[in-house]
Amino acid sequence: MTYLSYNVKILSSYLKDSSDSKHPLVVKILDSVRGSPAPNVPVKLYKAAADGSWELQTNENGELRELTTKEQFVTGIYKIELDTASYWKKLGLNPFHQHADVVFTANDAGYRHYSIATLLSPFSYSTTAVVSEPVE
Repeated sequence: MTYLSYNVKILSSYLKDSSDSKHPLVVKILDSVRGSPAPNVPVKLYKAAADGSWELQTNENGELRELTTKEQFVTGIYKIELDTASYWKKLGLNPFHQHADVVFTANDAGYRHYSIATLLSPFSYSTTAVVSEPVE
């Protein structure tokens, strides 16, 4: 099994049964060095504006399940910005990336729930998502 397929397997198993009817967007971050969830990673969620610039959709929030609400999470292009540098520097490591961005289109085929997992190391990251069928 290759490193990439192993990471996808880990991320997919982490997201299994992760749909959350209360929160339209759930972000999960895993530390591949320590083999555990990555606590206290600063996260920002942005929505693309009509002119292509990014608008802050919600404030940075320590509780990753509460990045946005159903009312705010409308059709559009979103960017999740993970401040990976501050996370690794707190652990005494000098990372390659300053942050990891995940950019995706949401709710273009009806309202859905999104669970996005990111596996971090000081020199790389990978991400996967579980997206529900359209819900009301």
